[in-house]
Amino acid sequence: MAIVIDKKLIAEAMTVVASILLAFIIDAWWEERSEKAELTELLSVFLIEISENIQLVEGDVSFREAKSASAQRILKLASESTIDSISISELDGLINDLTYWGYMRFATDVLNSIITTGQLTSMESVGLKFSLTSWQDELDYYRRVEQQDYDSYQTKLLPYLAESSNLMQINNASDGKPGTPVDYPTCEFPTIRMRDHRTLLNDDTFLSLVTITAWDQADF
Repeated sequence: MAIVIDKKLIAEAMTVVASILLAFIIDAWWEERSEKAELTELLSVFLIEISENIQLVEGDVSFREAKSASAQRILKLASESTIDSISISELDGLINDLTYWGYMRFATDVLNSIITTGQLTSMESVGLKFSLTSWQDELDYYRRVEQQDYDSYQTKLLPYLAESSNLMQINNASDGKPGTPVDYPTCEFPTIRMRDHRTLLNDDTFLSLVTITAWDQADF
């Protein structure tokens, strides 16, 4: 049942390579058209902007890998046909990992300025035009997949968990956003009745929703 997620790593590598190529293209174009001071300055600032965005992507890749690993661990446990191989609290933690979603606040002010002011169309370098357009497409893709992941959680997994689990108990098993060193504050709720969520490992609906979650992470 393992889900291959190499596409995320490939996307990250392509993003980094694209930024390096863009830097070389801009350097070459800068030398050829140094008289265009305004656009030259704008492009140098854009390199800073794209570097910040790449850092966001790299952090999100770590989160997606950790979230996918939790989903795959749940599916593996289900395939083993035994609930004794994991404790109640550990499974609660894995389920809790699936309740997080990513949101990258990309910096796009410089790129938007280049596009909206018409400076993109006036560029003579075909390679530079392609790189800038490709980066915009990449950001748009990430936003769409983020929305897909969020919608899957809000419309599918969360309603199921609200009906079939103890959300307070799952919430209290949180040790922070998976795959990130950032210490997100969590609110612990009083739980009157504890529930053994290991029975969910025999629920096809639950396993299907976990699979969808793993698919969503593989799209990044």
